[in-house]
Amino acid sequence: MPLKVKASIIILTKNAEAVLEGVLRSVFNSNLEEKFEVIVIDSNSTDMTKEIAAKYPVRFYGIPAKEFSHGGTRNMGAKLAQGEFVVFLTQDAMPCNTHWLASLLACFEAQDIAAVYGRQIPRLTSPIEEFYLRFLYPEHRIWKKGVSQKDCLLKDIFFSNVNSAIRKSVWEKYRFNEALIMSEDQEWSKRVLGDGYAILYEPAASVIHSHNYGPLQLFSRNFDSGMSLKGIVHCKFVKALRYELRYVFEAIMYLQKKKSYLWLLFFPVYEVSKLAGFTLGFYHRYIPYLFRKRLSQHTHYWK
Repeated sequence: MPLKVKASIIILTKNAEAVLEGVLRSVFNSNLEEKFEVIVIDSNSTDMTKEIAAKYPVRFYGIPAKEFSHGGTRNMGAKLAQGEFVVFLTQDAMPCNTHWLASLLACFEAQDIAAVYGRQIPRLTSPIEEFYLRFLYPEHRIWKKGVSQKDCLLKDIFFSNVNSAIRKSVWEKYRFNEALIMSEDQEWSKRVLGDGYAILYEPAASVIHSHNYGPLQLFSRNFDSGMSLKGIVHCKFVKALRYELRYVFEAIMYLQKKKSYLWLLFFPVYEVSKLAGFTLGFYHRYIPYLFRKRLSQHTHYWK
């Protein structure tokens, strides 16, 4: 009798040859006692991604690049999954240690936990990005349960499919929204939390993952984020302002402590790029279609 699959790890790829070898090596070094499988869904890579994946015992699927979407392709992976838990990992998220997977799955002992997401530790990156990840992914656990559908900040529903695990039985009831350009994880999280499930942040399940966005990239990414979160995040202006001021204050303190004075001078540019992009995305319906397309980072969405 074949062993029951405990977890299905879904990795979405697109021209991932620079990072995929290390990620797959780390995944297959996981010390989970139960059986797990790895599913790679590739969006028509033109490099050595397929050849690298073929070196490992993965289930490989290729799709046309135009068919990719953050929600839809993850739904495809979850549908293919044979495991009790569906684990999502991006192509550039490197598990930090051999107990990464076991740490994610150990959190599901409580039956009301629908999902767990893990910590993201930055690579060599800017002090601003380093602070951003430390702010979002602290060293302590965070338990989330119950959320107001009419008054919630992004932090109240924050959940990341860069490094996460979901009960497949819960996913079957709550599938990802395939119409969103991105932030399918936040929208999913809000629905699940609103229906009484819990989501846990587990810092022990850590991966190495970060980006070095310039101001224009940061603007475009936050434009798409604002578009996606319109209608999902609702809160009073004062509440949102208080949270943003706390973030800015702690960032300034962090940069001063690190003696990153040049980055401290750049920080206002970073924040303006981020907030301007998010605000324009949030009110994108007032922007002509052709301008929205130019402002967006995800060009495949508009095709």
